[in-house]
Amino acid sequence: MAAFRLHRQCGLRALLIAIIPVCIFMSYFGSYYRISRRGMADAQKVFGVDDVFLYVPADEVAAAKDLSAHYRLMRIYAPANWVDRTFFGGLSPCLGIMFELN
Repeated sequence: MAAFRLHRQCGLRALLIAIIPVCIFMSYFGSYYRISRRGMADAQKVFGVDDVFLYVPADEVAAAKDLSAHYRLMRIYAPANWVDRTFFGGLSPCLGIMFELN
């Protein structure tokens, strides 16, 4: 009976150890997919481009003329973007915007 309890506890612990990384993995790629596809649609609608995207809403970038949040998310989602571009034909994030010429 004690051996059964020990085996059951080890099985539950192993299951939890396996489920937690899968949940983190799915959350990471799920959030990347949602943000990138919104950015692709937004870039097409606001800027008329269909070869790059922004991780943050284009309206916010245009109003603030600041890409720091986009660059931060670009670093966080670089592995997911690589997978998307390499295996699924995804787009690259925007590397920079010239807001005005002086």
